[in-house]
Amino acid sequence: MQQLCSTPYALAFLDFSTPQLGQAARVAQRLAVSRPSLALVAVGNAANAESVLTALRAGVSDFIDLDNAEVEGLAIVQKALSVHDTAWGGAAPMHRGKLLVLLGARAGVGTSCAAINLTALAQRALGTQGHAMLLDFGIPVADASLYLGQKREFDLLEAIASIGRIDHTFIASAFAHHPAGFSLLPMPSQAERMREIAYDDALALLELLRKYFPLQVADLGGCSDPDFVAAVVQQADEVLMVSDPSVGAIASARTLLHALSERGVQANKLKLVVSKHDPALALGMADMAKRLGLQPLAELPHCHLAMLQAMNRGQSLAESSPEAAYTTAVAGIWQRLAWWSATKADAERINTGLVQGLRRLVRRDKQHA
Repeated sequence: MQQLCSTPYALAFLDFSTPQLGQAARVAQRLAVSRPSLALVAVGNAANAESVLTALRAGVSDFIDLDNAEVEGLAIVQKALSVHDTAWGGAAPMHRGKLLVLLGARAGVGTSCAAINLTALAQRALGTQGHAMLLDFGIPVADASLYLGQKREFDLLEAIASIGRIDHTFIASAFAHHPAGFSLLPMPSQAERMREIAYDDALALLELLRKYFPLQVADLGGCSDPDFVAAVVQQADEVLMVSDPSVGAIASARTLLHALSERGVQANKLKLVVSKHDPALALGMADMAKRLGLQPLAELPHCHLAMLQAMNRGQSLAESSPEAAYTTAVAGIWQRLAWWSATKADAERINTGLVQGLRRLVRRDKQHA
């Protein structure tokens, strides 16, 4: 399931032979939520009525009878991919958006500032190719939305409840949108509503949003739930640990890294970004990276006054001061992380590989028969 949710495949075959019926149906139902752009084709024996009925009820696109696969198999695959491409806008489903996560072990280390400016610069880089999404999941709740002058009328819990209705029109009308072009999704403002969020539902939503946003930037600064943090990090394409050069921040970062390690997150998945950097301080990025066991990535200079002035106007520093040293440093991070763009050639290569793979499957099945 993790592989299916983290790869840009256009089509999946599910084995609906008798021993696997229940499991195949559960997988199909889950993929219908977490990967709605994925075409699902059942494979089995058409003579078994229960197998065909279970597959159709589970929501598959079609059923390939392995007893007659060479005749109809390729036609079914071509039909499934054709319907898939029409429904999801040509090659668009192959462009699975990226998820960039920024961690901050405690509030106030600069995670939200980095996330805001990374999102603004990413939106500028995307141009007409799409919109970026800022997932405002840090603590204090909805700080990034507040800094950007956005209301918190539509939040994560409401998005999860509306997951079956999400499309381009719904996103345009329900989600908050910043004038710079990117969208925002905050956590619920009431603490009691936070407990209603189920991890699987939140992750399914983030996976679904990959279809509509080339990039999601998740601000998890100060988030006190290590289970939720670990679940999002496991789904991420890139993870940045943001810490300022203070003993307290470093100690908190080490504690968070230990908690993530206990939940299966390896330190080599994370890169270090040092915020509030000042050359006068003896503690530099190399020393901090060594203490935390992380790969160093960038230093963001301390610019408290300019940051406050921008946020008081509801802007990112990248908008108000594009030539500022902080903006330049964040732009350097983005340039090193600009891996979001997929090409049409990749889509065509994957589709061709699927058809060739089915030919090999049918040939091998006939040899064993």
